[in-house]
Amino acid sequence: MQQRRLAAIYKFSIKKLWEDNRLIESTPSKVFRGYTFTLSENTDIPCAKFENPIVQKIQDNSFDAKLNELAHYKHYPQMLPLVGSHYQRMNKQVLVIGESHYLREESKKKSEPDVWYDGTAAAMLDDKDRSWIHTRGTAGSGEGQKYGSKAFSIYRNVEYAIKELLIDKDLPADNYLRYVAFYNYFQRPAKTGDSLKVTDLDRSAAYNHLITVGDILGVTHFAFVSKSAYYAFWESHGKGEFSTRNIFGAAHPSCSWWNRSHRHDWWGEQFEMTSREWFLERVGKLSIK
Repeated sequence: MQQRRLAAIYKFSIKKLWEDNRLIESTPSKVFRGYTFTLSENTDIPCAKFENPIVQKIQDNSFDAKLNELAHYKHYPQMLPLVGSHYQRMNKQVLVIGESHYLREESKKKSEPDVWYDGTAAAMLDDKDRSWIHTRGTAGSGEGQKYGSKAFSIYRNVEYAIKELLIDKDLPADNYLRYVAFYNYFQRPAKTGDSLKVTDLDRSAAYNHLITVGDILGVTHFAFVSKSAYYAFWESHGKGEFSTRNIFGAAHPSCSWWNRSHRHDWWGEQFEMTSREWFLERVGKLSIK
């Protein structure tokens, strides 16, 4: 089973946390913010399993057999979308689409377009790299709308929006992403702290991948939460390739425009509201079938 050091998730001294017993006892391992950590036989530094128990609880793996047939996921299985446990039971199948994953500065050569898309980069990635592109390990890691990194505020803000849309108020509230699916549009990671320098290869790979993933998941609503990804989508869009008009783009939920009024374009019409309001408007009420 693949493992990663706790430092890949949180930027503080792991060994001191362990010694100070700030990690909750769960013999023979310890648990912190949803991840299970064990002491390696070869080192006194705790290592973390990719499989977050919180994620296991809120996800639906029934699509994995088909998704794993895709060449991209054979190279980079960590990038599999998070499909919520209640996704298929909802009145709408909403795919929330972020922008991209990130890799560390020292790993930037591993994500050059040619080596990334031909799969060569897969053998170059170490465990820390894989943890940074692990969709389910990031998007699904929150519990009670609390996440271990400020960088994950995108998920928390999307969760709050989904909460407002749910008609059935007695449904599980631990992680509202269980009612939708989530993945990032661009299939190549950006350098950390910077937006992806999008190439033609990025555009075509992202667009064709979305068509395939959308078909496998039976998506009815494509909810972009990145204007960069949304605009790239429309640059590639061809007639007849999507049977739904329920495709829209909002600003990134961690940026100021999520709560600031601005213009939104939708099939030739223009609307003025915050991106949060736009997300609520375009997705509409959610309920169990």
